Amino acid sequence: MFASAAAGFRSGQVRLPVLLTVLRVTTIYARRPARPGLFVSDVGADKRWTFVFTTLDGLAQHYIGEPGGVDYFSTTGADLLDNLLPEGVGLLIDPDDDHALSLPVAWLHPASDGGGMPPSS
Repeated sequence: MFASAAAGFRSGQVRLPVLLTVLRVTTIYARRPARPGLFVSDVGADKRWTFVFTTLDGLAQHYIGEPGGVDYFSTTGADLLDNLLPEGVGLLIDPDDDHALSLPVAWLHPASDGGGMPPSS
């Protein structure tokens, strides 16, 4: 379901609020760190991102070269957005798939970054 919503968003057929509604009911998989939370990558210029996946296969393929595999957890998109995602962190969703999406902080929490929204919203 998320893959088709993401493809529709990329083509301009699905607006951001609809995409986020679909994300909220999607099961999300992420690499589990030693302490509760999310792995966050700093990519400079105050940009922070975390990788999440909508399928267990997507997570496994992304981390295929890790010795011994990786620990992971699953949750709902709603829990991710409402409780787990640190302030100021954007989402890279299914980064290795055709429907990969990056959702910057301004799109996830409009009030935190001036309300910047994508052109299609």
